[in-house]
Amino acid sequence: MSARPSRQELEAGNDDFCKHLLAFVKKHHPKGKSALTEVGAKSLTCFLYLYSVVCQDNPLSLHAKASSEVPVGAGLGSSAALAVSLSAALWRCFHGQPASIEQVDRLAHLSELIVHGPKASGIDTYVSSHGGVVSLKRESGGQCQRLVC
Repeated sequence: MSARPSRQELEAGNDDFCKHLLAFVKKHHPKGKSALTEVGAKSLTCFLYLYSVVCQDNPLSLHAKASSEVPVGAGLGSSAALAVSLSAALWRCFHGQPASIEQVDRLAHLSELIVHGPKASGIDTYVSSHGGVVSLKRESGGQCQRLVC
């Protein structure tokens, strides 16, 4: 398996690592390949990717469970909210202290790139990690800016 892709590689669609990880997840799921939906497989792949980025060389055994009443694919940013929650929780677990909002946002966006590919703008993870009302300026390279209301 290749090394973890960088943000630039994920944004460019060069995600062989994630493709291998997704294939591994599907092959070795305890309830069998047919019990895992495509969304579930991508969610688990995102978790494992975040785990590998945050834990680096200090793996821990964990039990994680997430549930939501927000419909999948409804465009409500539920995958970003999950990515932000997982990023913050994993960081605290492995580093013993909270991550900065910027660290959480960066990690969560990496996860979103796995799920949504290069079209992930970063606005959903920005809103989920920073809160408030946000403006996305495409002419400045897709930079998000928190608006003070």
